[in-house]
Amino acid sequence: MLDQLHSIKSRVYFILQLGYFKARLMFFIFHLNEVDEDVRYIGERYFPDFKDDDPTIAKGTRLKQQRLILELCNYRSWNAGAQKKLDAKARQAAMICAKPIYVFRELIHYLADQRMVAPGYSSMQDTVGRALVHEQRRLASICKVIWRNRRTTL
Repeated sequence: MLDQLHSIKSRVYFILQLGYFKARLMFFIFHLNEVDEDVRYIGERYFPDFKDDDPTIAKGTRLKQQRLILELCNYRSWNAGAQKKLDAKARQAAMICAKPIYVFRELIHYLADQRMVAPGYSSMQDTVGRALVHEQRRLASICKVIWRNRRTTL
Protein backbone atom coordinates (compact mmCIF):
# COMPACT_ATOMS: atom_id res chain seq x y z
CA MET A 1 0.00 0.00 0.00
CA LEU A 2 2.79 2.43 0.90
CA ASP A 3 4.47 1.80 -2.46
CA GLN A 4 1.61 3.75 -4.09
CA LEU A 5 2.78 6.85 -2.19
CA HIS A 6 5.70 8.71 -3.68
CA SER A 7 7.30 10.83 -0.97
CA ILE A 8 8.32 9.97 2.56
CA LYS A 9 6.16 12.84 3.83
CA SER A 10 3.16 11.28 2.06
CA ARG A 11 3.95 7.91 3.61
CA VAL A 12 4.25 9.42 7.08
CA TYR A 13 0.93 11.21 6.63
CA PHE A 14 -0.70 7.97 5.44
CA ILE A 15 0.52 6.05 8.49
CA LEU A 16 -0.82 8.80 10.74
CA GLN A 17 -4.20 8.88 8.98
CA LEU A 18 -4.46 5.09 9.16
CA GLY A 19 -3.62 5.04 12.87
CA TYR A 20 -6.04 7.85 13.70
CA PHE A 21 -8.76 6.20 11.60
CA LYS A 22 -8.32 2.85 13.32
CA ALA A 23 -8.47 4.56 16.71
CA ARG A 24 -11.54 6.75 16.04
CA LEU A 25 -13.12 5.50 12.78
CA MET A 26 -13.05 9.09 11.57
CA PHE A 27 -10.74 11.16 9.43
CA PHE A 28 -9.10 14.33 10.65
CA ILE A 29 -7.49 17.21 8.83
CA PHE A 30 -4.18 18.09 10.42
CA HIS A 31 -0.73 19.45 9.64
CA LEU A 32 2.32 17.42 10.50
CA ASN A 33 3.57 20.06 12.92
CA GLU A 34 0.35 19.66 14.95
CA VAL A 35 1.16 16.00 15.65
CA ASP A 36 4.90 16.46 16.07
CA GLU A 37 5.35 13.69 18.63
CA ASP A 38 3.63 11.11 16.41
CA VAL A 39 5.62 12.26 13.36
CA ARG A 40 8.86 11.97 15.33
CA TYR A 41 7.99 8.41 16.41
CA ILE A 42 7.11 7.28 12.88
CA GLY A 43 10.21 8.99 11.50
CA GLU A 44 12.52 7.33 14.02
CA ARG A 45 10.89 3.94 13.59
CA TYR A 46 10.40 3.74 9.80
CA PHE A 47 12.04 6.70 8.05
CA PRO A 48 15.17 7.78 9.97
CA ASP A 49 16.22 10.17 7.17
CA PHE A 50 12.87 11.99 7.14
CA LYS A 51 13.22 15.74 7.52
CA ASP A 52 10.54 17.96 6.07
CA ASP A 53 9.95 21.57 6.96
CA ASP A 54 6.63 21.86 5.11
CA PRO A 55 3.88 20.56 7.44
CA THR A 56 1.13 20.67 4.80
CA ILE A 57 -0.10 17.92 2.52
CA ALA A 58 -2.08 18.49 -0.66
CA LYS A 59 -5.85 18.01 -0.35
CA GLY A 60 -5.84 15.58 -3.29
CA THR A 61 -3.19 13.47 -1.59
CA ARG A 62 -5.11 13.45 1.69
CA LEU A 63 -8.35 12.39 -0.05
CA LYS A 64 -6.58 9.70 -2.08
CA GLN A 65 -5.10 8.32 1.12
CA GLN A 66 -8.50 8.31 2.79
CA ARG A 67 -9.95 6.30 -0.10
CA LEU A 68 -7.08 3.80 0.24
CA ILE A 69 -7.68 3.52 3.99
CA LEU A 70 -11.41 2.94 3.50
CA GLU A 71 -10.64 0.20 0.99
CA LEU A 72 -8.00 -1.34 3.22
CA CYS A 73 -10.31 -1.38 6.27
CA ASN A 74 -13.42 -2.34 4.26
CA TYR A 75 -15.31 0.81 5.26
CA ARG A 76 -17.62 3.05 3.28
CA SER A 77 -17.56 6.82 3.17
CA TRP A 78 -20.40 9.03 4.30
CA ASN A 79 -23.12 10.05 1.81
CA ALA A 80 -26.66 11.49 1.66
CA GLY A 81 -28.30 8.07 1.48
CA ALA A 82 -26.55 7.08 4.68
CA GLN A 83 -27.89 10.23 6.36
CA LYS A 84 -31.50 9.14 5.73
CA LYS A 85 -30.83 5.74 7.28
CA LEU A 86 -29.05 7.37 10.21
CA ASP A 87 -32.00 9.70 10.77
CA ALA A 88 -34.36 6.71 10.87
CA LYS A 89 -32.08 4.88 13.31
CA ALA A 90 -31.91 7.99 15.51
CA ARG A 91 -35.71 8.31 15.60
CA GLN A 92 -35.98 4.64 16.53
CA ALA A 93 -33.44 5.07 19.35
CA ALA A 94 -35.22 8.21 20.60
CA MET A 95 -38.40 6.15 21.00
CA ILE A 96 -36.57 3.96 23.49
CA CYS A 97 -34.75 6.65 25.46
CA ALA A 98 -34.84 10.44 25.25
CA LYS A 99 -31.31 10.93 26.57
CA PRO A 100 -29.10 12.42 23.84
CA ILE A 101 -26.11 10.30 24.88
CA TYR A 102 -28.15 7.13 24.44
CA VAL A 103 -29.21 8.12 20.91
CA PHE A 104 -25.64 9.16 20.07
CA ARG A 105 -24.18 5.85 21.27
CA GLU A 106 -26.78 3.88 19.35
CA LEU A 107 -25.80 5.77 16.20
CA ILE A 108 -22.10 5.09 16.79
CA HIS A 109 -22.85 1.36 17.20
CA TYR A 110 -25.01 1.40 14.06
CA LEU A 111 -22.27 3.08 12.02
CA ALA A 112 -19.70 0.57 13.24
CA ASP A 113 -22.00 -2.34 12.35
CA GLN A 114 -22.51 -0.86 8.89
CA ARG A 115 -18.74 -0.22 8.54
CA MET A 116 -19.51 3.37 7.69
CA VAL A 117 -17.40 6.39 8.53
CA ALA A 118 -19.20 8.64 10.98
CA PRO A 119 -20.10 12.15 9.83
CA GLY A 120 -18.64 15.12 11.65
CA TYR A 121 -19.60 15.80 15.25
CA SER A 122 -21.91 18.71 14.39
CA SER A 123 -23.78 16.52 11.89
CA MET A 124 -24.21 13.83 14.53
CA GLN A 125 -25.39 16.47 16.98
CA ASP A 126 -27.97 17.72 14.46
CA THR A 127 -29.15 14.16 13.77
CA VAL A 128 -29.64 13.45 17.48
CA GLY A 129 -31.41 16.78 17.97
CA ARG A 130 -33.80 16.19 15.07
CA ALA A 131 -34.64 12.72 16.39
CA LEU A 132 -35.40 14.01 19.88
CA VAL A 133 -37.60 16.82 18.54
CA HIS A 134 -39.41 14.34 16.30
CA GLU A 135 -40.06 12.04 19.24
CA GLN A 136 -41.25 14.92 21.42
CA ARG A 137 -43.73 15.96 18.72
CA ARG A 138 -44.87 12.38 18.23
CA LEU A 139 -45.57 11.98 21.93
CA ALA A 140 -47.32 15.37 22.11
CA SER A 141 -49.65 14.38 19.27
CA ILE A 142 -50.49 11.11 21.04
CA CYS A 143 -51.24 13.03 24.23
CA LYS A 144 -53.53 15.40 22.32
CA VAL A 145 -55.50 12.47 20.89
CA ILE A 146 -55.80 10.86 24.32
CA TRP A 147 -56.85 14.19 25.85
CA ARG A 148 -59.50 14.76 23.15
CA ASN A 149 -60.86 11.23 23.57
CA ARG A 150 -60.94 11.61 27.33
CA ARG A 151 -62.88 14.88 27.11
CA THR A 152 -65.46 13.43 24.74
CA THR A 153 -66.08 10.41 26.98
CA LEU A 154 -66.61 12.54 30.09
